[in-house]
Amino acid sequence: MNFTGYEIEIVKWIQRFSGNELVDKLFVYISFLGEAYLFIVVAVMIYWLFEKKWAYKFITAFLASTVVVSVMKVLIKRPRPYQASTDIKSIGTPAHEAYGTQSYAFPSGHSNAAASISVGVMKQTKNWFVWILMILNIILVPFSRLYLGQHYLSDVLAGLLIGIISVLLIYKLFDHIKNEEFVGLILLPFILGGVYLLVHFKMYNKEMFQAAGAFTAFAIGYFIEKRFIKYEPKEDKWWKQLIKLVIGLAVVFGLQQGLKYVLPYEVVAEGADIPLMNFVWDGVRYFIIAIWATVGAMGLFKLMFGKKKEKVVRRNLPYQEEK
Repeated sequence: MNFTGYEIEIVKWIQRFSGNELVDKLFVYISFLGEAYLFIVVAVMIYWLFEKKWAYKFITAFLASTVVVSVMKVLIKRPRPYQASTDIKSIGTPAHEAYGTQSYAFPSGHSNAAASISVGVMKQTKNWFVWILMILNIILVPFSRLYLGQHYLSDVLAGLLIGIISVLLIYKLFDHIKNEEFVGLILLPFILGGVYLLVHFKMYNKEMFQAAGAFTAFAIGYFIEKRFIKYEPKEDKWWKQLIKLVIGLAVVFGLQQGLKYVLPYEVVAEGADIPLMNFVWDGVRYFIIAIWATVGAMGLFKLMFGKKKEKVVRRNLPYQEEK
């Protein structure tokens, strides 16, 4: 039995405990924590409510690791367990239907997301409750991918490793840079150049374009915000923070879903290959979302809650003559 054969047996053993509709749905929902939704919520909360530099480190680490995972997927092209063995079932929507026919197993994008999000938060806080939630996220999301039959053990371990290393390296880099707003702009030509080469050799996927679009917007948007808008997110009133979060997230998810119907996506028959332009429009969609998050939302919040400068009233001293 080869290495993949042993890993198939591991997934088969885990799926012996499946079949209960409630438990199956529970792990489907847990798996959603490795989607872009949790990242978007955590990233914008940090950016809008707490600290911009922390958010920028967090976002850069997540998107950089996502690009690495996407590239490795299209280079290695490992089939998923339910595709490799008829003894393994796909619980929930099969990945090749959810993410397109160009969807591969190694490494696990969900596990990478869980690691980069959790470690990125844990690096900046000592709150024990937050730590418990993040550790559970690191454990449960990868396990859910095995339970659902979408990944092998080596897939999730590789995804976790990439996420952790990306956070540690990016955070270390940012801690030694004063003008961090230039980091994204410096990395941008390399990322876009890499995407262009992969497209040229027909090695690309949906997540790669989404990450590239979001990274491009964050690199440009963060520079514009720090140099020109200069909004400080911390507020003295909790209700102001709540208003910012509600308005900001409403627009984010409105764009995330609404742009699907506005941008000219091609209708694709079930089982057919997804055309390249659909991936490009995905990149455009996430670019628009990230521009709103970095520039649009911060500009709006400054108009709503920005502290007004005190008016300086000049008074003549007794020995000064009135003019």
